[in-house]
This record gives sequence, structure tokens and C-alpha cells, in this order.
Amino acid sequence: NIKNGVVYSTILLTLFIGVLLFNRFRENWFSKIAILGIVILTSVFFINHNIQSNSNWQTFLADAKIASDTQTYQHWKYGGAQGYPNNEFGSRVSITNYERIALGKTGLQLIWQHPLGYGLVERSFGHLAKIHWPDSKLHQSHSGWIDLTLGLGIPGFLLINIALVILLYQLIKRLNRLENGVNIATYQMVVWTALFSLGLIWFTTEISQKVYFDNLIFWLSLAAGITLISHSAPKPQN
Repeated sequence: NIKNGVVYSTILLTLFIGVLLFNRFRENWFSKIAILGIVILTSVFFINHNIQSNSNWQTFLADAKIASDTQTYQHWKYGGAQGYPNNEFGSRVSITNYERIALGKTGLQLIWQHPLGYGLVERSFGHLAKIHWPDSKLHQSHSGWIDLTLGLGIPGFLLINIALVILLYQLIKRLNRLENGVNIATYQMVVWTALFSLGLIWFTTEISQKVYFDNLIFWLSLAAGITLISHSAPKPQN
């Protein structure tokens, strides 16, 4: 029942369908079309069910109007201690919709004001918020990338994400290539999937914390190592 899960599942299913269709489509085309049909029907059913059963989707636009006006409605500063405003329908905004949008906007504004960051991987958002609004009760935004940028600054964010994009490209580029007679496509695909998934989850989850940051650096390092196998692996002996 989590919106993030529905969005991410849709993205990953779309990728799966793309791979299924364009990877040697002529081989077993009938089975591929049958699987494709099942995947699409199942996906449509679950997505429609989630939209109908989750009221957060139904009030998203109305909540977004309130959340984007961070000057008029400043409830986002206090983590619920002063309640939450009502949307245009007269009902209280969805907390998750309101806070994600309001804190996201505020985080981006703080990045603009502090392009070199505060210096901490964890909770730099809260420390900077205290500077601008001493009575605020903020700790993290709902985006790991925003929090990390507020910690390491725009240069730090760019270094990590440029590395992420280059490694994703290199892994796909080498996917079907034999490295000194060894096919490592399985390992490349596993690491590519992990990196891509991490890139997604850092957008909308509060994981700018040491253990998760260490995890991200580990996968980046592992991906870099795999792309260098062709330069380091010994040639097979005759």
C-alpha cells in the first residue's frame, strides 16, 4: 500500500518488459508474447487496485497545492506538533503527501543557499533548518539524495552520481562481452540491478545515513572492479 513501491514496481516491470521484447525477440516469440500479456494484465490490476484503495493517490494534487505553499502553511517545520492544514476538499492533507512535497521543496531551497553543504552525511537537513528556523523540529527530508547533497554539497553529489551513471553505462555496454574467455554477464547484471535500485530508493527514502551510504559506496566500488576485469584477469592457459 506504499506509493513508492507501486512506482518502483512499475518502473522495474517496464524495464523487464523491454528486456523481454528486445533481447532476441525472434527466439521463442510466442512464449514471450504470452508472458508479456500476463505481466501487463497483472500489473494493471494491482496498480488500479492500489490507486482505488489508497486515498493518498486520490488527494495527491489537492495536497500538493497546499504543500507547495511553504510560506502560508508552515506546519512542515514541526513534524506534526502543530497539526496539519486542510486541503481544498476541507479534509486534512495526507501527511505523507504533504511532508514529502513541502520538505522536498525546502531541501532544494537549502541546497541553493548552501551549495557546499553542511558537512554531515546524516541529518545535515535538520542542522541547516535550525539555522534558518530555530524553532523547527526537522531532521531529514524524505529524499536521501537531497539529504546527502545538503551534507556533501553539490560537488559531492555530482561525484557520486556521475560515477553511478558511468558505471551503469559501462556494465550494460559490456553485458554480452567475453572477458578473456570468461562470460561474467550474470555478475554484471546483478550489480547493475543493485546500483539502479539504489539510485531509485535514494530519491524518496530517508537513507542518508552512515550504513546506507557505506552500502552505496560498496556497490559503486564493486561495479568499478567488475568493469576492470578485462584489464586484470589473466589469459587462459593453453
